[in-house]
Amino acid sequence: MLPTTSLPTIPLHATIHDSQQSTHTVPFTPTSALDAHNHHFARRVDGLDREPLHIVQYRIGSVQHSTVHRKLIFELAICYVSYLLFKGAIWMWGFPRVLSTGLTATDRMQEDIDLAVASAQTVVKLSDGDGDRYAVRSSILCVMLSRRFECAGAVSDLEEAVDMAQRAVTSTADTHPNRAARLNNLGNMIFRRFETTGSLHDLEQSISVTRRAVAASLESHTDHSQWLNNLGSKLGSWYKATGNLDSLEEGIAAARQVVTNAQYDHPNYADFLGNLAKNLVLKYEKTKDFAFLEEAIEKARTAVAATPPGPAVAVGLRNLSHALVLRYECTKVLGDLDEAITLDRQAVAITPGDYPRHNIYVSSIANKLARRYERIRKQGDLEEAIGLARQATAATSAGCRSWPKQLVVLGDCLMLSYERTRVMSILDEAIDVGRQAIAATSNTDTYRADRLSNLGHRIMRRYDRTADLRDLEDTISLAQQAINAASHGHRRREGFFNDLARTLSKRYDRTAVIDDLQGAINASRQAITAMAGDRTNAALVLGQLGRLLTRLYERTGAIRDLEEAITTTRQAIDATGDSTSERKCRSKRLRSLMCMWGERPAEP
Repeated sequence: MLPTTSLPTIPLHATIHDSQQSTHTVPFTPTSALDAHNHHFARRVDGLDREPLHIVQYRIGSVQHSTVHRKLIFELAICYVSYLLFKGAIWMWGFPRVLSTGLTATDRMQEDIDLAVASAQTVVKLSDGDGDRYAVRSSILCVMLSRRFECAGAVSDLEEAVDMAQRAVTSTADTHPNRAARLNNLGNMIFRRFETTGSLHDLEQSISVTRRAVAASLESHTDHSQWLNNLGSKLGSWYKATGNLDSLEEGIAAARQVVTNAQYDHPNYADFLGNLAKNLVLKYEKTKDFAFLEEAIEKARTAVAATPPGPAVAVGLRNLSHALVLRYECTKVLGDLDEAITLDRQAVAITPGDYPRHNIYVSSIANKLARRYERIRKQGDLEEAIGLARQATAATSAGCRSWPKQLVVLGDCLMLSYERTRVMSILDEAIDVGRQAIAATSNTDTYRADRLSNLGHRIMRRYDRTADLRDLEDTISLAQQAINAASHGHRRREGFFNDLARTLSKRYDRTAVIDDLQGAINASRQAITAMAGDRTNAALVLGQLGRLLTRLYERTGAIRDLEEAITTTRQAIDATGDSTSERKCRSKRLRSLMCMWGERPAEP
């Protein structure tokens, strides 16, 4: 046990609740007040239906989310941790979870969190090499640092949190009963770093570590379901980043197992349902099997109903909103889009304005209002969408990980305004916003390729108006950058190659440099290769290749180019739906090619 003189003094007052639910406001010292009232604190959390700090939180007689309420919760968290540190209670593997709840309730109370971090850093340094006691205290510091990162956004805090989590695992024997919990914590910290940097290496590592956590725990363990749920969620993220369908299937299977095994009154039951719903949405987006989307909506509704009142409901509301938008896109039933907007408004209403996710929810409303504008052309929807998108970006710091996404929404809204007004200054602003989004996106971010491509499309619109060759050069460069930034399994990879082919073809129109035409043809061929088993855009890509080959034949007279143009155009027709204008256009082009074939020079 450490000498008390080596630890920082924390002069706080806390409201403590004993097992008879009576309330006492007492000055805190490690050896007095909490010794008498630690019924909810100093016991193992194994087997508890609800975490101790949750119980205390609900018993504080203050207005929910008020400053006083949050301050009390924070003081309880600090008292609790300090008590355990002084008492040397190295067996309490669960208390990082409990402290996490307390610090979440304080949100942006930066001075208090700084005090907590400084206290924990001192204790960790003093206990270096002290076996499991060091592992426990490293875990505490890890949680504190991660919460401070969420409030202030300093990546150095996140890096230190990952380091502390790794030290906790390294200091834990393979047979230790708390090893699985510490592995899970490490996996979560690395995953948070992935969310910040977009590094696929971090995502892969977080999945590997979480697998170890699941494997190291018995199914009967209190937290086994939570760790398996975490694995399922990360596998869904891996699918989104790489397009690996096997990982999505595994993620869905894990999520189903968790939901099946969990009781309805499990404190995390709503989270389990929400994770399953998100993975089912991904499966629908891949397969277009409507049954997956309907199940996702049903699970998301149940998750919302199972979530206790408070800001946590907002997460479930947004998940349900997203699924409803997808159904709207499929069925065009406006009621789904209207409900999605209503749900997003509810999420904003119940989320305190200083919560980090508040601006994300505001931006989400803007995105959906823009969609409704596209459908019914109500100018008020577009004006409100632009206003909300500006509000969200203005209220979010440039270093926040959600800022690039909010810039994307603002840029999309501005493009709709440009389409309506044809005002060049609006297009210029949309392009500037797109550049800001890319500048704020790391080179390893999985969304970087999409943002590069979208910016290229906007600049191409300006080129179509101004014919400024510099804009055309920019679009070619951006298309190539998007290809380089996209993984081989990226869902839009063939589209990026198609963009490059289209822009090179336009430059060929201006310069007549045959290398541009050859480059466009090569890019189209790569687009076809990148489609693999997904032939959704086959007609578009094949049609473009056929046109490019025709132009090459007209330039060089090489019969092999005409032959390939005919074959490719036939394939484009076969890939085109019946009774469409595109099919008629491609059939007409094929007839023209056959005429060229009949008029070709006789072979010697």
